[in-house]
Amino acid sequence: MKRIPLASAAVLLALAALPLSAQPVITGLDDLRWGATRDAAERYWRGVPILEYKVAEWEFLRMPDRDGMQWILGMHVSAGFQSFLARSVASPGDAECQRAFEQFVERMRRLAPGITPDGQVHNPGGGNLCQAVLARQGYARFVWKDPASGAVALVYIDHTSGRMTYVYQSPDVAASDRASGAIGTSTLFLMRDLPLPASGREVWNPQARLPTTLPLGAPGADILRYYGDPVRRDTENVGPGMTDHVYADSGRGGLVLTMHETAGLVRVIHSTGQTVPDLPCNAFWARARDRVAARMPGVTPRGGAHNPRGGDLCEQVKAGTAFAEMVWEDSAAGFTVWLRVDPSSGETSLAFQSPQFHQWFDGSPMGRERWERVNRAAGVR
Repeated sequence: MKRIPLASAAVLLALAALPLSAQPVITGLDDLRWGATRDAAERYWRGVPILEYKVAEWEFLRMPDRDGMQWILGMHVSAGFQSFLARSVASPGDAECQRAFEQFVERMRRLAPGITPDGQVHNPGGGNLCQAVLARQGYARFVWKDPASGAVALVYIDHTSGRMTYVYQSPDVAASDRASGAIGTSTLFLMRDLPLPASGREVWNPQARLPTTLPLGAPGADILRYYGDPVRRDTENVGPGMTDHVYADSGRGGLVLTMHETAGLVRVIHSTGQTVPDLPCNAFWARARDRVAARMPGVTPRGGAHNPRGGDLCEQVKAGTAFAEMVWEDSAAGFTVWLRVDPSSGETSLAFQSPQFHQWFDGSPMGRERWERVNRAAGVR
């Protein structure tokens, strides 16, 4: 992502000249205004970050929990505070998850009474809203767009985790999202649809800290400190000394981190689930493919998507009448980025796999089968 420019004096004067009814409403997190320094953020929080990650010109600060929420602040090296993401500590099965969603929707209505949000709550089966969204039987999302400045606020329940989520984006971050076609889902650290690092070859750089994950090679203690305990741990379908830390079950979207007892984090799998409420399978596949390609210039992928009958790509792959699997490989370093639709579940996933993982994977029956499919389909787009 390009450097976010600082607001010019002309822009500031123009905003000052607006009538009160047209003044910006979404100006930051309460008294922590857009452009605030890291020192100002720590004073506002009355504490220092629990963890921090640096990606290109950005710092992402995991601040101490407050108001039943986990908080991450996005700080630009020159423009200061530009965004935040907060997730409810309450699990989807806890009634506090739905209450937090309702409370923060009401909070935004009070803070921005002149802005009519886009979005809705859809829960035809009734019952716990967070669980309904997680099961893909409901939808809960509102977006407030400040007409005076272009800043954005979101309150929604994440369909991949079932957790209530609260986001603010400065005018510059929101404008960058609009330009990239990811309105309201920050390409810097939210990455609800496709978690990728901010630039180029950091995809496979083990020293680069990904905004929504930890770097490949990170120790298990860092994983637990950042993500907490997984839903479960599996040792099936992985190599000796490896364990999958599952943070959301397959079929509902989520996150799986594969840990090696000495090499640390060796694989990260982000999955979408079988459907995305506002993005059908074919459009999601094309968007994911194009985003990976844009961040890996000069790397020619193997495989592709072949859907001779047409229709929904995920459904056709699941039915055995289509193929969708692509691999971008850094042959020198041994890292791969693997985009695929799973033939058994119809689920789209994006995996970052380290050289240590490939030492086992490439020789395993599962790995040989996948590489064979990809190599057969080489050149198919």
